[in-house]
Amino acid sequence: MEIKTLDELKSLRFIKVKSVTFNFPNLDEPSNEMWSKRFNDLLNECGCSSGQQYLLYATPVFIIATTAVIAFTPVSKKMVIVSFILALVITGVTGKIAGILEKNRKIKSLVNEFYQETGIKDPVS
Repeated sequence: MEIKTLDELKSLRFIKVKSVTFNFPNLDEPSNEMWSKRFNDLLNECGCSSGQQYLLYATPVFIIATTAVIAFTPVSKKMVIVSFILALVITGVTGKIAGILEKNRKIKSLVNEFYQETGIKDPVS
C-alpha cells in the first residue's frame, strides 16, 4: 500500500496490510524509505510472539495444577487432560489478542512520532 496522505497513514491501525511504501511529497526519498521501513517492521508483527510468551509462562503452572488435580481429586484423567489442553488454547489465543492490541497501540504511537518528527500536522487533532 502506498501512503501519500495523513488519512491513509491513520487508517493503518484499522486495515490489514503486509507492507507500506511512504511517498509523502513533502519528505525526501531517504525519509520516505526510513518511515516505510519503520512501519513495515511493525506491520509484520502478528501477535504470535506474545501468544508464545503467554504459553511459555503459563504452561509450567498448568502442568503443576494438572498434576495436583490428578493426584489429589477424584476427577477423571480424561477431563483433566481436556481441561489442560483447553487452558493452553485459551492462553495462546489471549496472548495473540494481546499482541494484536499492542501492535495497534504501537502503530498509533508511531503515527504520532511521525507527526512530531516530520512537522506534518494532523488537521483533525
